Amino acid sequence: MGQVMEPLIVCENLVKIYSLSGVEVVALQGLDLSVQPGEVVGIVGASGSGKSTLLNVLGGLDRPSAGTVRVGERDLFKLSDAELDAYRRSQVGFVWQQTARNLIPYLSALENVELPMRLTRRSGVERRRRAGQLLDTLGLSPRLDYTPAQLSGGEQQRVAIAVALANQPQILLADEPTGEVDTATAAEVYAALRKTNALYGMTILIVSHDPNLSQHTDRVVAIRDGKTSTEMVRSGRQELRDTPQPVMPAQQPGPEPQKPQEFEELVVLDGAGRLQIPRDYLETLNIGDRVQLELRDGHIVIHPVAGRGRLAASGEEIRPRPEELYLPPDQAPESEGNAWIERLRSRVRIARRAASPSQDEQSGHE
Repeated sequence: MGQVMEPLIVCENLVKIYSLSGVEVVALQGLDLSVQPGEVVGIVGASGSGKSTLLNVLGGLDRPSAGTVRVGERDLFKLSDAELDAYRRSQVGFVWQQTARNLIPYLSALENVELPMRLTRRSGVERRRRAGQLLDTLGLSPRLDYTPAQLSGGEQQRVAIAVALANQPQILLADEPTGEVDTATAAEVYAALRKTNALYGMTILIVSHDPNLSQHTDRVVAIRDGKTSTEMVRSGRQELRDTPQPVMPAQQPGPEPQKPQEFEELVVLDGAGRLQIPRDYLETLNIGDRVQLELRDGHIVIHPVAGRGRLAASGEEIRPRPEELYLPPDQAPESEGNAWIERLRSRVRIARRAASPSQDEQSGHE
C-alpha cells in the first residue's frame, strides 16, 4: 500500500480576533482545514465570512489569536517576528486582486519578477535567468520589457503569478485573482494557475466569488461565520490536472468534448463533532436553537423541538411532523426529495402569512 501523505497545511480550531476602536470582531471562530501538497483548493463564502483573514494568517500577514496553524514543519503561532519575515519571503507567494498590490508600475515585467529575488543571495545573472524562465512558462516572452500599464489585465495577473513564484515558495495564495477581469481573461488566469500547479507541484489556495471556481480546482471549501461549513468535491475521485487544449486548425477535428464535471457537496464535521446545517434547511424545516437526534436505520435524523422553532402562529409552534423529516433512501429519489422540500417550504410560507397580518388588516385594526 502507498504511504499516506502528510497534509502541507493544517488548521485546527483556528481563531482570529481583531480589535477595532475598542470593539472585538471574531473573524475566524474555530476553523478546521487540511490541504495536501500539490492540491488546488478554492475558498468561497459571503463577504465577512473570514476567507481573506484565513489567507492572511496562512501567509504570515496576521498572527492567529488561538488554535493551531501549521504549514509544513512550521507552527505559525510560535514563530518569532524574524522567523515570520523569513517565512513570508521564502515560503509563500501572493497574488492579489489589484494590480497595484502585485506589481511596481514603473518596472518592466522582467524587473518585477526579479525584485523578490533581490532579497536572496542569487546573483544578477541567476535572477534574470529565472525571471525569464517563469515569464516564458506563462507565455509572456514577448512582454519582458513591458510595464504593467502596457499589459492587459490577464497579462498583469500572469506576471503577478510569476512574481509569486520567484523565490520557489511552498504555497501560492490568490485572493480574488480574477475579480477585476472579464470571463475570458479569468479563464486565462485560471489556466496559468493550473499550469503552475502541474509544472511545479505548487499547492494553491484561491479565494473567489467566481461561480465557476469549482471547474478549476480540486475541491472548494465554503466558509460561513468564520468556520468551514461545506466542501464541494469531484465525484468518483476525479482529479483536475489538465492544461488548456491547444487551438486546433479549422480543417482538423477538435478534441472530443469532455464529459461535464460532476460534484458532490459534503458537510464539514469538525474535530468536536460539530457541523453547520445549511441555512435553507433550517428555515425550510423550521429548526430553531435546539433539536433532537435519533439514530434510525444507520442514519442520523434531526427533529425540531416544540417551542424552539423559528416560526409560530397563534402561539402554536409550526413545524413538520417527525415522519416528514425522514425518507428511506430507496423511497427518496431526487424528484421526490425536491417535492418533499417544496411541500415543507409551502407550509413555512403559510405559517409566515398566518403570523404576519396583511397591511390592510393592520390598518383596519388602527
